[in-house]
Amino acid sequence: MYEKNGQHLEVILRHLIKATFVRPKERPYKTDNKYVALKRFDGYSGFVFSTAQGKLYQASAVNQPLHRMQKAYNDMEEKRAKAEKREPELIPSFSAHNLRHTFCTRFCENETNIKVIQEVMGHKDVQTTLDIYAESTTEKKQEVINSLQGKIIIK
Repeated sequence: MYEKNGQHLEVILRHLIKATFVRPKERPYKTDNKYVALKRFDGYSGFVFSTAQGKLYQASAVNQPLHRMQKAYNDMEEKRAKAEKREPELIPSFSAHNLRHTFCTRFCENETNIKVIQEVMGHKDVQTTLDIYAESTTEKKQEVINSLQGKIIIK
């Protein structure tokens, strides 16, 4: 796993995303509730990628800054690696959909009720949740196997 100044890549990316996209919880201005309807989408609100008025961004408006950050970081890493005479450790291209996929995978690792996961993710068919998003990591598989130790008795 890539580290820079003792920080894992995930920490660095989290800071970049937070600085670029995450809005303050409290707005510095008051509204007369004319945006309340815009802040809700299928009954949900408080989205990470939303405008100050609560409107949702188009996917390209989120993905373009992510791609620019990835390119800027990789350009910088290639220069540093060349100066240090080492192979660069580059960030692969990713999009907001990758963030959704990661969220759902982690959600599946921590929530056992598949209907809850299906509803939170907005899937019409539970099979979509199971087939596409419910991946498991090697660590999670090992954890589940270890938790079975002593619970299965063969007579």
